Amino acid sequence: MKKSTIKNYLVLKNYELTDAFFLDNNPEGLAWAKERYSIMQNLCILSAQKFLVGVDAIIIDGATFPHDQYMFKHHMQAIHDRYHAEACNILYVDLDVMFTGPTDVFGKFHSFSMLQHNCGIRYYPAGGVPQHLWDIQRQGIEQWDETIGPHDVWSHETDDGSGYQWDREQDIYAAMFQEYINNDGDTGRSHKKFHSMIHCLYNEYPADHHPTMIHYNGTGQQNNPVETGELLWSYAKIDDTDSIRSMMNSEKYRHWVSVP
Repeated sequence: MKKSTIKNYLVLKNYELTDAFFLDNNPEGLAWAKERYSIMQNLCILSAQKFLVGVDAIIIDGATFPHDQYMFKHHMQAIHDRYHAEACNILYVDLDVMFTGPTDVFGKFHSFSMLQHNCGIRYYPAGGVPQHLWDIQRQGIEQWDETIGPHDVWSHETDDGSGYQWDREQDIYAAMFQEYINNDGDTGRSHKKFHSMIHCLYNEYPADHHPTMIHYNGTGQQNNPVETGELLWSYAKIDDTDSIRSMMNSEKYRHWVSVP
């Protein structure tokens, strides 16, 4: 496989959900979700165009479904199909991700990479996702009843965990990543370097470097994600990393508070 034939894709998803999206399960909530994710999509694209090194195309996947479980399951398969359709590196990010500095991932990492506890940023290198990882995804898809949604009983309210589970998608990706760690042996600097490029809200922002991908929690109830994204972009576009660190380490963004 010649390196020059490999395409570098940033993949986003923005689906039309007609009934419910997590806690937004009424018409007003869905309208606000649609509006905020449209704004966050634009911010994500602007930041990627400025900072994502070597990207050949930004792809926005979309479809119309009743609720989030249809969306997550459908897009899981869509990523699989795109990866196998041509030689490509895929960086997937949620719409509530901001690139805040030069981000050089394509061709730099050679194994499936993500944070263990958060699937909102994932990297699929060409030739670097072995079949046994895809088998875990396939099995998860086969066992996934996507018709169970936010209007149904939630899994934590049932004895067998069979109800609605918001993070079912994340559990499948986490199992794939853990399988790679357990069986393919790359537990060293490569994954640590990828992880060091990511900062998630409600964690301490590092003092020794600036992560260049910030996941700022678009579904959160504690802060207005549009305001968060717009403030981050106002700093990022002028390369004001000191203000980004100060913002992320402020009480508002550093500590998670349970919202009733």
